[in-house]
Amino acid sequence: DHSPQPEAVLSNIAQREIRKREDEGLGNLLVLRDILITYAAFHPEVTYAQGMNDLCSRFLEVLDSEVDTFWSFSCYMEKFSRDFRLEAALLKELDPLLYTHLVKDSMESLAFCHRWLLLGFQREFEHSDALRLFEILSCDHLELISQQVDRARYQERLTRKYSTGEPRRRGGK
Repeated sequence: DHSPQPEAVLSNIAQREIRKREDEGLGNLLVLRDILITYAAFHPEVTYAQGMNDLCSRFLEVLDSEVDTFWSFSCYMEKFSRDFRLEAALLKELDPLLYTHLVKDSMESLAFCHRWLLLGFQREFEHSDALRLFEILSCDHLELISQQVDRARYQERLTRKYSTGEPRRRGGK
């Protein structure tokens, strides 16, 4: 009998599944990279700071959409950048020596603190709970995000429609 052994069949299936998941992971890494490059291009004053990939990946994991992730991440960064500027001003008053050190190393925006939040969640909670906490902390701007996403999707549909030479519909048909 030349039929494959059950262990070999299961091993082949497992290997295919592993390759498929690795390919999906690579796809998500490429999407994440594209989002961060786009963000840095539109925010040259911020560019990229360590830990941004950790933040952005949470949005990508929850939203599973490049456009939604970009707008959510952008709004999140805008809100927390404002908050951290206030905290940096407070730090400048309370601990000028530490603040001077951070300025010297171009860290006065306190962007690295985002990563502390995520790491704290990951160490203290199960992944799904940590993700939920992050979602709760970042949802106060959800209405603004959904409006921006709707606008971006509409613009994308218009661009696609007119770039393909598709004729305009008249009379609602």
